Amino acid sequence: SIAAPPQKATSYPTDNFSQAVLYKDPSRNEPCSPPTQLIVEACGLTNEKMPEDAMERQRLLANFYTSESPLYHEMNKALRDDDLSAMRYYSAYIKELRDVFKTDHQDQIIEPFVGKVWRGITFPDPTEALKDFPVGGTFVWSAFTSMSTERDVAFNFGNVVFEVSCLPPKEAYDGAIAVYAPASVQAF
Repeated sequence: SIAAPPQKATSYPTDNFSQAVLYKDPSRNEPCSPPTQLIVEACGLTNEKMPEDAMERQRLLANFYTSESPLYHEMNKALRDDDLSAMRYYSAYIKELRDVFKTDHQDQIIEPFVGKVWRGITFPDPTEALKDFPVGGTFVWSAFTSMSTERDVAFNFGNVVFEVSCLPPKEAYDGAIAVYAPASVQAF
């Protein structure tokens, strides 16, 4: 399948994302919006109760995300398509996984990444596609998106490679402000 290209960063988060995810309580079972526990069970990732310890839970959430399962594919499809009903279904997991990358220094398991990463994407017409993505432009990948710290690896995944500079604000490291920062999940 073709990976989704980034979107212009003019209207993120979308209204659908805000409505489905931002205020979701991940422990509540609501109509068409189950709690995280039921989502991971339905995706065949576990039948055991999720840990209550925040750091253990975050590690497990990151591990589940990196597993080859319907969760990864369907959740990211919902985010890429800005599909309100699908985002509503996965909202508990999306919210909790998003919080794994929050630099609030409360049970934080990630170290914000600073540097360059690359993302390869296949376009039917790369020359035409590049017209939508000027060098130095600001874009958003609406789904959780894997990238490589090795430029040559990114070329294995597409005919266009995006170079992304990751520069979380320095206040993110000392707890002065909380941001959602890029980070490696390989350890999980």
